[in-house]
Amino acid sequence: MTTEQESRLSMYQEIMGLVNNNLPIVTPLPYSSEFITTMTGVISQIILNGEKQDLDITGIAAIKKQLRTIIEFKGLDIALKVVAYATLNGKLPLLNEAKKYTKTELTHCADNILKIHCECIYDLANDNIADLATYGIDATMLSDFQTDINNYYDTIATPTISIADRKVITDTIRYLFIAGDAAMKKADAMVEVVRITEPAFYVEYKNLRKITNTGARTMALKGTAVNNKNKGIQGVRFEFAQQETSVVIVKETYIKGGFNIQDMPDGVWDVTITKVGYVSQQTTVVVDNITMVKLNVTMLKS
Repeated sequence: MTTEQESRLSMYQEIMGLVNNNLPIVTPLPYSSEFITTMTGVISQIILNGEKQDLDITGIAAIKKQLRTIIEFKGLDIALKVVAYATLNGKLPLLNEAKKYTKTELTHCADNILKIHCECIYDLANDNIADLATYGIDATMLSDFQTDINNYYDTIATPTISIADRKVITDTIRYLFIAGDAAMKKADAMVEVVRITEPAFYVEYKNLRKITNTGARTMALKGTAVNNKNKGIQGVRFEFAQQETSVVIVKETYIKGGFNIQDMPDGVWDVTITKVGYVSQQTTVVVDNITMVKLNVTMLKS
């Protein structure tokens, strides 16, 4: 989305927050039901398409690289253990097969070939699992290795969004904002009904209705958490602790794996990212009053 669109979305969300917090005032008003239904759908679809639009292809490449490194390391480790077992027990056919999977071969082969190599290494170890415990190989290790292989394959098979698809998404977002703006114009007339009887609500509505787009950021931070298939994860906890002060901000991702922070004090923030069943992560972000920070993380199963 453009900066101007992000400003309008922020305004939509603030208005709906005000509406939901004042339902006894809003519900009796003409057009209120249609407005709430329309804006809830518009905001949801804008966020959904915005996430698709922001799909980071370099992020997918980074995920693949990370997973490739994992199965290269585990594959080589298991292969070397099998080589040791075969050598010490005089199992020549097994030795000749296992020793083919060198570090050079695993590092330099193509993505699809690496998957095949790792599956062969898995099979060699699994076929001799009963004798490999003293060499550091057990069923749990092999099960984890197979899971890593599957995750890697899913990642290299992940399609990217085409230019044509991106254009469709961009056009969809534009039409959603047209619908949202039309609904907001009707809401402007709707709130005039309570201009005199509910002055505090009316003034707050009018203040939130203003769109500020002066070049300064309109949102401090936008965050996402995805799995290794680039699917959003709900309930990931982001704890932001400012280094210069004792300020702490905690956010959790929504159903599509995203969250926003409207306002954050400028400075350096330490971020701790956690969810049960996933490897915890830590990072640092720098917040200023000009640029919106985009924090995108990939969560790996623990």
